[in-house]
Amino acid sequence: MSPEEIANRFRRFIDEFSILNDRGEQEFVYREAIRDIIDGRKRSLRMKISDLMLFDENLARIVIDNPRDTIPLLNKILAEIVSTKTRSYGGSVYVRVYGLGETLRISEVSNTKKGKLIEVEGIVSSISQPISYIKEAIFQCEVCGRTFPIEEDIEFRTPAVCPYPDCTNTNPRKIRFVDAEGVDEYQIIELVEHEHPITESSPSMKVMVKGDIVGKFRPGQKVIVTGYIKVRSEKGKVGMYFEGLDVRDKETEFILAPGEIRKIRNTRNLEELVIESIAPLIYGLDPIKKAIAAQLFGGVPKILPDGARIRGELRILIVGDTATGKTLLLKRISKIAPKAVYTDGKGFKGKGLIFKIRGDPPTICPGPLVLGDRGLVIIDDMQKISAEDKETLPKVLDDEKLEVQAGKTKIILDARAAILAATTPKGGKYQHHKSLKDNIRLPPEIISRFDLIFVIGNKSKEKAEFLLSINRYGVPPARLSDEEIRKLIVYAREYVTPKLSPEAEKIIKEYFSHLVEMAERLRENFEEPPIEITNRHLETLRILAEAHARMLLKEKADEGDARFAIEIMNESLRSLGFSMDEIMLYSISIGKRSKYWEVIEVIERLQRQYPECVPLEEIIKICEKKGISEDFVRKVIAKEKMNGNIYEKKPNCILFV
Repeated sequence: MSPEEIANRFRRFIDEFSILNDRGEQEFVYREAIRDIIDGRKRSLRMKISDLMLFDENLARIVIDNPRDTIPLLNKILAEIVSTKTRSYGGSVYVRVYGLGETLRISEVSNTKKGKLIEVEGIVSSISQPISYIKEAIFQCEVCGRTFPIEEDIEFRTPAVCPYPDCTNTNPRKIRFVDAEGVDEYQIIELVEHEHPITESSPSMKVMVKGDIVGKFRPGQKVIVTGYIKVRSEKGKVGMYFEGLDVRDKETEFILAPGEIRKIRNTRNLEELVIESIAPLIYGLDPIKKAIAAQLFGGVPKILPDGARIRGELRILIVGDTATGKTLLLKRISKIAPKAVYTDGKGFKGKGLIFKIRGDPPTICPGPLVLGDRGLVIIDDMQKISAEDKETLPKVLDDEKLEVQAGKTKIILDARAAILAATTPKGGKYQHHKSLKDNIRLPPEIISRFDLIFVIGNKSKEKAEFLLSINRYGVPPARLSDEEIRKLIVYAREYVTPKLSPEAEKIIKEYFSHLVEMAERLRENFEEPPIEITNRHLETLRILAEAHARMLLKEKADEGDARFAIEIMNESLRSLGFSMDEIMLYSISIGKRSKYWEVIEVIERLQRQYPECVPLEEIIKICEKKGISEDFVRKVIAKEKMNGNIYEKKPNCILFV
């Protein structure tokens, strides 16, 4: 297809392509996009390939098969369209294509894709400073005296000969630069693959972006880049890089529509839906799943008058025997969290978990802890982190930032991330007669920075029963899709900012005082508490209550949210070796305790009638006749599941362990 034909078809697409909007009206989306450029609101026309494919499949195929030649031509045509509508516009404009339908991992990009339009997904690991370059240079031949333009790429090159056929000049020293018609900026973004743990050897790729998307992205963002592999000569060496035509933030895809918000707000048992969707194929670990659900939603950070920040992010450490599903759980969470950076302890040398310095001149490259700023950092095998990271980490976790200098460059790296970490005990099995610090290979200074610590063992009998039930009844379905969970988390963190009610504050303070007294009684009896009870536990209770309220899209964290926080704290302390007989009763009010045991008795009686598994509807039917609500029944079952006493053998059918 000739350039003239491409130009004509592209003009028709801009002018004629339309869709029906929500009101059923015809909307010419690309005409509107042109107006935005003319009015100075934008410098780019974002064009979805599927739109072009619907309108003109042949033109779309040319763009996909030969973007290197086609995209610059479309940019020129776009500039002509804009200039015919306004003489005052003089900047560079870009056609940015996206939406190919197939996204590749970095490790899947190969020479076979060279020259083709593709989309690649990754995490931004580092960015260069913006660099100016001349788009079109004007040269003059000193032999014939005439001037001529040359389109430049990011490297400025003087032509070797005069382009006029009747000129005999073949000496580049007699061609001089006289003017520049356009100046713009470019930037190099480095992406790293996030499907596997991020380590120093993770697949990575350098992407060059130009124009109005320069400076729009930051380390840690999950992005999808549309572009093509291009050969480039630099300092006498030939290499390949990725020409980024469009870069979009993956997190912006997790936006709830108004209708979806109303539907979720009216959903019954929203907490149960979320928690059961966290990791339905991983047996048990219900208390941890609840804690992680709270971690994903997060509490509300507080900024004090002096500028100090009180965090709202939870830090959870899972200490588990081998073959307890820790790694599977961590990988699962990395897929459903809107922003997650997954790594393992042995993946970095030096202070690589936080940052590394490389290159000449030296460049500061953020590590996973910084890439996960305002998101979730997941660390498997945390006991294997380097000695340098173990030394630096406590201060970084306290300050949530670190000042780093490389050469003459000094920057502050923010590390305001929630942390989900896992570690294996010495010898692969937790020894309950020993203290926590004697069981794991992490210094006390790091252990004390975690808000919740869970110790889990290998319940092989119950796990086997669960696996057999999957074979018998099939895989239990997740209640919410991964996309629905991500959208809910993003919406809640952005728009829901709950505050503790006075009643919730009172419950939390009383419970915290109870914990302190319990620890003191242990010392009076010459026993050392399994873990120190500090003000960190009080702050953790506040974060848990706010996170639970956020999960339910509430603007006030009430008594129910405070009780949720207490339940999670109880489970963490119980797993560490505290005797919970006294404080577990604290979480069930006196008025509800008799009803609670009535529900348990109903399930036990029904289990004799239904030995395979007890239908939930039968439990609810009998309890409602006793004046016990369905909501209360579900809460009792959820609590017993969290305690490991009940498991769901198949959907809506339970059994005592």
